[in-house]
Amino acid sequence: MLHEVVSSALQLPPLVYLAVVLSTILYMRARRRVRWHIPPLPCRPYPIVGHLPMLKDGFSKAIGKWRKSTGDIFSLYTGPKLMVVINSYALVKEAFIKHADVFSDRPESVIIKNTPFGDLGIIHSSGANWKEQRGVSFSILRSFGMGKNSLGEKINEEMSFFLQALSDLRGKPTDIHMLANASISNVICSILFGHRFEYDDPYFTKLIKLMDENMSLLRYYPLLTAFPWLKYIPGPDRYGAKKLLQNLQDTSNHFKYQLIKTTEDECGTDNFINAYYQEKRKREKAGNSTTLGDNNLLRVIGNLFVAGTETTGTALRWAMLLAIHYPDTQEKIYKEISDVIGAERTPVIEDKSHMNYTMAFIYEILRFACVAPYSLPHLCSENVEIAGYTIPKGTTVIANLYEILHDDETWGDPYAFRPERFLDKDQGVTVPEEFLPFSLGRRYCMGDSVAKMNLFLLVTGIFQRFEVRAEDPKNLPSLEPRLSAANSPQLYRLRLIERK
Repeated sequence: MLHEVVSSALQLPPLVYLAVVLSTILYMRARRRVRWHIPPLPCRPYPIVGHLPMLKDGFSKAIGKWRKSTGDIFSLYTGPKLMVVINSYALVKEAFIKHADVFSDRPESVIIKNTPFGDLGIIHSSGANWKEQRGVSFSILRSFGMGKNSLGEKINEEMSFFLQALSDLRGKPTDIHMLANASISNVICSILFGHRFEYDDPYFTKLIKLMDENMSLLRYYPLLTAFPWLKYIPGPDRYGAKKLLQNLQDTSNHFKYQLIKTTEDECGTDNFINAYYQEKRKREKAGNSTTLGDNNLLRVIGNLFVAGTETTGTALRWAMLLAIHYPDTQEKIYKEISDVIGAERTPVIEDKSHMNYTMAFIYEILRFACVAPYSLPHLCSENVEIAGYTIPKGTTVIANLYEILHDDETWGDPYAFRPERFLDKDQGVTVPEEFLPFSLGRRYCMGDSVAKMNLFLLVTGIFQRFEVRAEDPKNLPSLEPRLSAANSPQLYRLRLIERK
């Protein structure tokens, strides 16, 4: 990565050279922070670029290695910017719960600010705007049945289309990646817009492809955040900066089109958008100041798509992949389905309390695969002491969820796939407090309830109707994740054989 940056720099315009000089000055100022008792550095950073060249083989590999050598909390430099990585449950709890007020904001990102209304909505906003948008969104989602059977009915309605599409494959080897994402996105669409899309709808398929491509491009996010001027480098788009910004713009335009189309009837409350506008009018009529409005809504819609689609879609692909590698788990789930639900009745969310092994399988998928290996970045808003170290004001802090979910002391054999770890001696479900696949504190993922409901109903629905097999039983697909913003499985094909 470093040699590519250097060779590209030979073609830079004068303004970019100025940016490099300023970055150098900022780096030297940041290095003075070492006089603070900051968490230790795993190794000496390079000038200007910091530890970025050491991440060329993937952020996860480097961070995992540094956790073993440096400990549960350490510092690194992404370019001139200080970042602190927290690797243990106890310290994440101390930071994000005990010091919640200090770590509730997001750091500023030039990449996000260059996208339409990027620092609005929920995921990337801070302060009063974040509090109101998140509070209103949660309230609306709860009124639409988040975590209740009314939402389960929406999921089951969509699942009938999804299972039929899988049946139409006639057992042929298929990559269900885009089909699964489309099905899960349609659940979000039914909540946001009040209707679903056909899987071959051009508007819908473009939206799904844009979101999927964005997740892959976001692997360059640390580099582009440290050096946003890379997007000005002429020639090939080596770091995906231009493509990422264009994709985010196109995605926003897609949402904007649907937003205008959906809100023609502002009196109804059958979808999230109209309920949002109704709340906006109510607050304005009462004379209250509000951040509710078109631009924030546009970002909230995008946030809900990401929170509701990416985690679930990726986890479902892991579930199918691991069922191929561990066929005994698949048969245990099918037996539980047969005992509790039978072959004819559609699974409902109330079945969850009677299907302990199935829930243990889902929890183990979320732990083992760890779809979101790191929390989104938190901003340290004032100097604070954690574990005897000082985290200076303005520092970016992330929680290393992967290490927490693969900690030897908590899990014993963390790299083994073993659903039974979530069952007690009486075969009841038991979930350790260290299980936090959706992070912790005020900024935990707001899509967790929808994701868990979706996963339970999809897993039971698929295994009730199909046996999941490998394309080639003698050559199973890899369990190594591919590089993207999420911990995604490698692309693979499977065969779905209808049960008789």
